Amino acid sequence: MTRSLITISLSCLLAGGLLLPGCGGGDKETPRSSEVIKPAEVEPEASEPAEEPEAVAESEPAPTEEPKSEVVETPTEPEPTPEPEPEPEPEPETASTEPADTPEPAATEAEQPASEEGDAVPVSVSLGAAAGGTTFKGRVTVNGNATEPSSFTASKDPFCIALGELPEESLVLGENGGLGNVFVWLRKVPSGADVPEVPTEPVVLDNVKCNFQPHAFMLRVGQPMLVKNADDTAHNTRISPIRNNAFNQTIGPNDRKGVEVVYAQTELVPIKTQCDIHPWMGSFHFPVDHPWAAVTSEDGSFEITGLPAGDLEFRMWHERMGYVERSVKVTIGDGETAEQSFEVDAAKLAE
Repeated sequence: MTRSLITISLSCLLAGGLLLPGCGGGDKETPRSSEVIKPAEVEPEASEPAEEPEAVAESEPAPTEEPKSEVVETPTEPEPTPEPEPEPEPEPETASTEPADTPEPAATEAEQPASEEGDAVPVSVSLGAAAGGTTFKGRVTVNGNATEPSSFTASKDPFCIALGELPEESLVLGENGGLGNVFVWLRKVPSGADVPEVPTEPVVLDNVKCNFQPHAFMLRVGQPMLVKNADDTAHNTRISPIRNNAFNQTIGPNDRKGVEVVYAQTELVPIKTQCDIHPWMGSFHFPVDHPWAAVTSEDGSFEITGLPAGDLEFRMWHERMGYVERSVKVTIGDGETAEQSFEVDAAKLAE
């Protein structure tokens, strides 16, 4: 009973001083009594729950809204955290695509001025002769004191002048008197000999550092030759054959595609290539109608393989003196190797 009276008195105080039934009087017909019927109806349920709604009512105006805003902000903060986590996942995908792109330039092993300087491979390897078998080999040396020409400085074209000292390759001397750049070839193919097919891979005549590369080489009749330019300046390439059509064309700077030249028939001797823009530039090459030919290396050695067996005749030629030997007759059995040495008088190599 005591707690009920306290609850009734609290209800009276909350009513703001209004006179209600059971609070010491008041008119039941007054409209104000209808506003207080709700708390009066809650009383029979329990006295403690009646206080709970009051606490909820007090927390709803301010605390209830604040936690809502805090609860909304809290989930939004973790959301950006998972987003950066998937970002590292595309990185491995990018790494996986990079290796796929890497082999493609390899098929470009292009961009490649430096590597393409090596396009002019030794022509004696690409003439189509079979390796081994019947072989003729030897060495050409100089008898006496021959002086290899010294390097020189270009006289025109800023690009060539900036290169400094340029090599003079008309006379190449190796150790122990070896003579380089001597052309050696089978004069005539024996009747009935099986001549290997002409290689389809082009030979390259390149303009590199204001010089022709290679300086001396052989190639087959019908084998394509590409005239290229690795320099950052133009070169005029003029070839003057005797039996074939002449070639005279300017090759633009850094032309790595090249201009094709194909010979229709063999020449009698090696033919010269010149550059009319840079007069010091010169080289020699020799189109032949079979693969049995070679150019001596710096030490003067040469080797011709896959020859037809029997009685053979060879010729030898150098740009400083013309014929080194007009006729070298050799008899070689099938699968055998014939070897000879040759000497050149140093006086005949002087310019």
